[in-house]
Amino acid sequence: MVLLGSGGHTGEMIRLLQKVELKKYKRVWVTSSGDLTSVTKAKDTEATISTGTAEFMELPRARKVGEPLASSFVSTIISFYKTAVLMACRVRAGQMPSLLVLNGPGTCVPLAYIIFGMHFLGMCRTRIVYVESLARVKKLSVSGLLILPIADRFIVQWGELQKAYGGRLEYYGILV
Repeated sequence: MVLLGSGGHTGEMIRLLQKVELKKYKRVWVTSSGDLTSVTKAKDTEATISTGTAEFMELPRARKVGEPLASSFVSTIISFYKTAVLMACRVRAGQMPSLLVLNGPGTCVPLAYIIFGMHFLGMCRTRIVYVESLARVKKLSVSGLLILPIADRFIVQWGELQKAYGGRLEYYGILV
């Protein structure tokens, strides 16, 4: 399962995934509501893959670009609720992914925490891999800070970030 964020997040994720033999895996592309550009890029990527299966899933945005913090609290609660319902349906259908790959858009936080909770409760075995955006050189994004405690792997693209935060951060150089 791959979450695509709007704009640069989608571009980075698509470039990151170009290094993976996607045809070996069943793929679930997750986008935020209204993000037609990411859906198009995922479908374009699928057109280059000769085998395997793909599915597309839309989640409500946790926060719209430029949305005031006060109203983003409400939209984030709604996003958590609707994401939980969608993921519960996947659990019942036996369709939970083995891996969730994220790279920072706000919608990734509700999805990651819902999956983490389901894993904690023994409802799935999904592992969470977070790749911090290339744009994050000196400090982690808000999404990164929120997901760091629950990620199975947390990858950064700048050595300064690993030095600054240490611990569980993995650094392999520029990946996108």
